[in-house]
Amino acid sequence: MKPNIHTLILSIILMAVTTNVQALPLKANAPATPAATDIRSYYDDIYTLKVRRITIEKDGRSFDPGIALSDIVCGTGFMVDGAFITARSNIEPWVYREVYGGAWRMKLAEYVAAGATVVIDYEAYSTRGPATPFVFSNLQFPDMSMYDSRKLVTITKEVRNTFKTNGIQLTFKKKTSETFMVPIYTRESRNYAKLADIGQGGIPTDLPKSNTLGGGQKLTIAGYNGTTDIHNLASDIKYFTSTTSEVATNFITLQGTNSNWGFVGSPAFIQEKDGTYRVIGVMVGAFGNEDYLIPISSCQ
Repeated sequence: MKPNIHTLILSIILMAVTTNVQALPLKANAPATPAATDIRSYYDDIYTLKVRRITIEKDGRSFDPGIALSDIVCGTGFMVDGAFITARSNIEPWVYREVYGGAWRMKLAEYVAAGATVVIDYEAYSTRGPATPFVFSNLQFPDMSMYDSRKLVTITKEVRNTFKTNGIQLTFKKKTSETFMVPIYTRESRNYAKLADIGQGGIPTDLPKSNTLGGGQKLTIAGYNGTTDIHNLASDIKYFTSTTSEVATNFITLQGTNSNWGFVGSPAFIQEKDGTYRVIGVMVGAFGNEDYLIPISSCQ
């Protein structure tokens, strides 16, 4: 059976994006960053994410949805064990519980609910400098939506008109129906995003302890607040401390909500008995009145 034109176009886009992924400024066989007593020693492996381009794909056509990229606070990601890890809400910004965190997120949710593919190209920068950004696409990450719940989303007249302007006619089962299902994150979702096998090195981890972490444990989260200058990232990266409250099978909660959107996707560190810090989880945002972490051992 011959592939349809839409499948061919998406395949070409994915091949092009993959081809353009630039190697991180690390040696091919570089070891992991040595365990350090100062979290700032890991800053080169912590990245602020910038959206370079958003494209909507449907029925063999593509177009720019007209979202102002300057309005987007995207988040943080980090290198660990030869992989790049962040939160899913950074690379699938249309899916985030029942609160989308901004009109642009809701607009993308409408496109996804209408059966379109959202292609987001990113540039990621760290204190290594702006000359060699890490470039990737959301299409390169595994699909985790099978673990999500679903929510009805109304396709607004603005989005329907944008489809029509670009030669795409939406069809509804009933003339009065304008609502479609879109995935939303829950406690059972896989809220991390991992781009594996992109190089060697990264921040050291403590996998065994991430499996046995209890309540009342002090952790440190390091990342970017979202308003970053790629030429001055050493000043923009920040960290804060918090304490674990609830520990479940696939997530850890922290006491209170101490982070903003920019910190979502940041590494969470535990201080070992020898004074060194190791990654124990990834911050995936606030659910209710608590920040959530996914244990690094679950990001496999």
